[in-house]
Amino acid sequence: MKKLYFSLLLAFIFGSALHSQTCWTPNDPGIPAPILGCASLDVVNDNVIWAVFTHYSVADSLFGFPEDSICIVTVSTDGGTTWTNHQAPMGNPEFVANISAIDGQTAWICGLDFGGGGSRILKTTDGGATWVEQTSANWDPAASWVDFVYFWAAAKGVAMGDPKQGEFEIYTTGNGGQTWLPVDGANIDDPEPGEFGFNGSFDVVGNNVWFGTSTGRVFRSKDSGASWKAYSTGLPQVGSVDFRDENTGFASYFNYFTSAIKVTTDGGETWTDIASMPDDGNLRIEYGLRNVPGSTALVVTGAEESLVDGINKTWVSYDNGGNWTQIDEGHHVVWLDFYSPESGWGGQPTKPSGPSYLFKYTGSALVGLFDPKPLDAEISMFPNPTSGMIRLDVKTAPPGDYLLLVNDAQGRLVKKEFIENESNFQRHLDLSELAAGMYSVTVSGNEGSTTQKIFKQ
Repeated sequence: MKKLYFSLLLAFIFGSALHSQTCWTPNDPGIPAPILGCASLDVVNDNVIWAVFTHYSVADSLFGFPEDSICIVTVSTDGGTTWTNHQAPMGNPEFVANISAIDGQTAWICGLDFGGGGSRILKTTDGGATWVEQTSANWDPAASWVDFVYFWAAAKGVAMGDPKQGEFEIYTTGNGGQTWLPVDGANIDDPEPGEFGFNGSFDVVGNNVWFGTSTGRVFRSKDSGASWKAYSTGLPQVGSVDFRDENTGFASYFNYFTSAIKVTTDGGETWTDIASMPDDGNLRIEYGLRNVPGSTALVVTGAEESLVDGINKTWVSYDNGGNWTQIDEGHHVVWLDFYSPESGWGGQPTKPSGPSYLFKYTGSALVGLFDPKPLDAEISMFPNPTSGMIRLDVKTAPPGDYLLLVNDAQGRLVKKEFIENESNFQRHLDLSELAAGMYSVTVSGNEGSTTQKIFKQ
């Protein structure tokens, strides 16, 4: 299908395997068999989370071929404690591009009915129990391909699709989608030959909307979709685009298991390479690029070597990609969405086995990683340099949960431990299995984080 964007480090940590505890807590919304993959996710606030699960094929080269009509929308209004699941009638076979919600009752999904219905926008006002197709958007069953729908509020929305008759097909609404009005092609920069958008590859900040394309361009609207200008990123394609504010944003590209990221500081008009890439770019970023609101953190998740059973890692940068720190290894998490440094979710793509998971970024000890203010605690390590064992002392820290990370000079995670409900604490860290060189030790808690260097002889 044309558009679905879709070395092992032997690590030792504090007497247990690196995978024993992760930053992402598996959350099973109770979706029945067959195993479905998350196709889109929208975190409305701390309590309201929507996600769409669909039945796709899975392979390392490409996954995303729709299998049947199963499209399950799940919603939680209590922060993920309980979930309500309903099937949405997208088509047979169906494909979902994205979901956009405004509260616990009202949401829109868009996608395609490959059984002949073409592009569709569906709306619910009762938490997903019933869905109504909004037919005033004049999608051509043969020529149209919808890429995203987004609503700022109950009335105001925008929907975008691939070029039709020489213009990107874009609609706006001021009445909740009851009436979709086409944007005049004169107000949209012309597509390049063969150019199209990617499903869910868009972002919104205020009245600004951006989407990425197959020729490496980013389109921007400053007026809620009424007019659009296109700018080249220099990437072969733009698979994910995400903005921190109306000026600073990031665009990513992947080619199997190598990826690249560009950064802009002028709203997308000009783009430059970031200074470095996680794992030197040897990972596959699939909708795993997200700024964390309320912080300078840029989070990237990606798979190495295999989508089915490869290594999946989570990285964070605080300086627009100048430096990266790996904070997790284990679960395959995509479709990231954060409401704040304390509240974030991701979805699991289609897997050969296991439940249809969502993943919650478990706040508390991790808040300091995404909002890196200094931790108000006395931290000491002895001896430094060390040939093996060190003693880590953390004093005057308030009672709570903490996370300890040890990363090498390239930011790769080599040791990790969660500390639960402690204040002053001490740990003995065994670095004897690690190669000689400089390492960083991070202590993160709800009030902030602190990182110190240690040299292993």
